[in-house]
Amino acid sequence: MKHFPDGVAASTFSTVSASDAEATETVAAVADQIHVVDFVTVGFDQAPGGVALFKITIGGTIVFQFDYPATSLGTFHFVFPRGLYGNVNEAVVFSLAAGGTAGDIGKVSHGRR
Repeated sequence: MKHFPDGVAASTFSTVSASDAEATETVAAVADQIHVVDFVTVGFDQAPGGVALFKITIGGTIVFQFDYPATSLGTFHFVFPRGLYGNVNEAVVFSLAAGGTAGDIGKVSHGRR
């Protein structure tokens, strides 16, 4: 049985961005610990030319994905009240595909514990 992770662990916030490329951040696995993702914010500085896939992968399994709409301008904020989490000793990968428009800067911000 999988138990709900500790809700009082210290929070960590991080942001990654990339211009004309995939914005990716990997949070390395930590021995005997579970990473819990509490929220994520995804956006571009200008409307992407095509649909840009955003996904969160934990332990090699996609646990959340979102198609950032083509020609959409703005940020999308997703809150996970109980958190997204896998098992102990698993890495978390946040990735936002390139926007498809020259000069696009994609940005991903997230909070985890």
